Amino acid sequence: PSSSVTLTFTPSTTTSTLFPITGYQAYCNGSSIDISESTSINLLDNAPITRSLTVSGYDPVSVSSPITVSMDITHSDPSDLVITLTSPQGTTLTLWNKGAASGENLVGTFPSTLTPVDSLSAIASEAKDGTWILRVEDADVGPLVREGVLNSWGLKFSERVTATSVRSPITIDGLQIGRDYSCTVATTSKLGTTPVSEAVTVA
Repeated sequence: PSSSVTLTFTPSTTTSTLFPITGYQAYCNGSSIDISESTSINLLDNAPITRSLTVSGYDPVSVSSPITVSMDITHSDPSDLVITLTSPQGTTLTLWNKGAASGENLVGTFPSTLTPVDSLSAIASEAKDGTWILRVEDADVGPLVREGVLNSWGLKFSERVTATSVRSPITIDGLQIGRDYSCTVATTSKLGTTPVSEAVTVA
């Protein structure tokens, strides 16, 4: 079941004509996941490996939750690598397909510092609880042996429910009953959505 909360706040009293306040945006952060695995598993030529991480207690949520995937692979030639991620709902996305890295090793986060082949937004609205499967293959072709090590990988996503208004109060719908949320309000102007209020916990 879902419910709503109403946040009452003191509106801004600024009289700025250059950056007038045009409205307010409220954020409520709920369930979050930040899990990883340190593996130190050797990546041998043409010998795929699979690893898994299990998420529990995240669902249910009523909003899509963008996902990031951290990756730390030691390898002299990342263009040999093929990496896929399969969600608990059975959706398989290609993260890396013999792409060109900035140098040796493949270290970073999809999609912020590393660009995935398939967009991670495809699974943003899927249920997150269950087993996530990472598959890494050193698909080497040629006389040179370039093997590596999967040092670690991880998943991160969080539930954020938002609402906007031109005045106080702001009502935020779609919160899960029985879950605590950390909520803030920010002003909106040509400067962006800032400053942000101190957070309050809503049970």
